[in-house]
Amino acid sequence: GGLARAEHGRAWAWGGSSGSHPRKANLRMPDALRSSVLILLSTLLTWSANNVGGLGAVTASASVTMLAALAHKQSAAAVMCASFAGWASSEVIPDVLWASALGAVTALTFQAFVMLKIGEGWGGRLG
Repeated sequence: GGLARAEHGRAWAWGGSSGSHPRKANLRMPDALRSSVLILLSTLLTWSANNVGGLGAVTASASVTMLAALAHKQSAAAVMCASFAGWASSEVIPDVLWASALGAVTALTFQAFVMLKIGEGWGGRLG
C-alpha cells in the first residue's frame, strides 16, 4: 500500500514498505479537488442563474466568473470553464440533477486537460 500527505503545498507519496523514502507525486490532490468542487458548484450556479433566475447565459456566466475572480483569482480559469458548461439551456440540461452531472463531467475533463497539459500555451484550455 501507499500513503500520501501534503507538505508545504506539495503532495508526497510513499511506496510499499514503512522504511521507504518519500518521493514527489505528480498529482497535487488538494488543488485538483478544490478546483473540481469549484467547477461543479460554478456549473450549477451558472445553470441555475441562467435557467431558473432568468439572467441569460452570458450574464449568468459573466457574473459567476467575476465573483470567483474577485474571491479567488487562482481559480478563475476553472470557474470560467464551468460557467461555459452552465450556459446550457433547460431544453438540453433539464434539471439540477443533470446540471450536476454536467458539472462532474466538466470537472473531470478540466482536470484531465491540466494533468495531461493539453492546450497549455495555446491560448488556454477553455476554447
